[in-house]
Formats: sequence, structure tokens, C-alpha cells
Amino acid sequence: MNWNETIATFRSSAEEIANLVDGVDDLTLPALGEWDLAGLIGHYLRAIRTPLEYLTLEPPNDSPLPNAAAYSASYLAWRTDDPTADGAVAERARRELDSSETDLAALIRGDVADLVGELERQSPSRLIATRFGSLRLDHYMRTRTMELVIHGLDIARALGEDWEPPQPQLLDVLALFNEIAIARGSAVDLVLALSGRTPPTPDDVLPILR
Repeated sequence: MNWNETIATFRSSAEEIANLVDGVDDLTLPALGEWDLAGLIGHYLRAIRTPLEYLTLEPPNDSPLPNAAAYSASYLAWRTDDPTADGAVAERARRELDSSETDLAALIRGDVADLVGELERQSPSRLIATRFGSLRLDHYMRTRTMELVIHGLDIARALGEDWEPPQPQLLDVLALFNEIAIARGSAVDLVLALSGRTPPTPDDVLPILR
């Protein structure tokens, strides 16, 4: 996808999730692992708000990570190596959604509008400083798209709704999975799993998101 397509599909998929949660008032529904619906939506919002936070910082002048796969591999290494990582991610998600917030659809739409407006003013080659290293903005947004797709599906499943992300996003997320598998040295495991040779297990193939 080119930059304009990336922004447009990001906005459209988030809008579809906003439609799904419109009118939902029970945030205690079980959602994903230890998260209830409130925690899951909070984590979903992080994928929208974190780019905005990074864009308020001055562009770094160090050598950037080469691509989205390298960033994701660094993130996964942190989740694997740091025993406090999973708890920290879960806690941030719980804090993200104000307990007094009732109009979830408006919240998502407002955050997306803010991010889209900022992205439209930025060059895709702009460098941003992430916790795992500097990265081009367009590369970083591929990882945010991955988050929106996967956690959008999580939200839909928690609500018992059918939802299919925009096809350009699905294609890019599948391509990014392949790139991450190569970056992590698990490409053979992925090929064997997808071809039915070995059972796919998250720990052996792609623990992209938990």
C-alpha cells in the first residue's frame, strides 16, 4: 500500500470497530486471556494513541531499525525475555480506558480522526523514536495496522460478531507475519505449520500478539 492507502484503510477498519462497539455498555465481558472487554479496547486504543505520542517528539537522528519486522522482532524478544512484560502490557491497557467513558464508538472515532489528521501532515519517511529503536513512520504504521487487525478481530469475537478487516490490511498483515518469521529465524516452522506438516503452536511459530 502507498501512504495514502495506508492511512485510508487504517481509518476504515477502526471505523468498522467503532460501529461494532457502538451501544455496548457491558465492559466486563470476557475478551482475551485475563482481559475483559474494557482491557481489550484499552489495548486497541494504544495502537491509535501511541503513534500520536511518538509524533509529538522531535525526530531522532540515530540509525533507524531497517523495517517493521525488525521492530516487531525486538518487541517480541522483550515480551519473551522480560518476566514483567506481559503484566506491564496488561496494566497499560487497563489504564487506557477511563472507567467513566460510556461512548466507546465516539472515543475510537475521535482518536482515529486525530491520528489521521496528523499522519496526513507527515512524510512517510519521517523517523520516530520508539522504545525499541528509531523507525520510519510508514514502517511503524505497519505494526499499528497489525495491532488494529488482530485486536479488532479479538473485539469482534468477544462481542460474538463477524468482522473481516479490509483486504489491503489483511494482505499487509500476512506479509508482515512472513517477514517477522524470517527476522526471528522461524520461517521454516511457519511453512511447515501452514502446509500442515506440523501443528502450529504460538511458541514455535509466531507469537506476534498475546
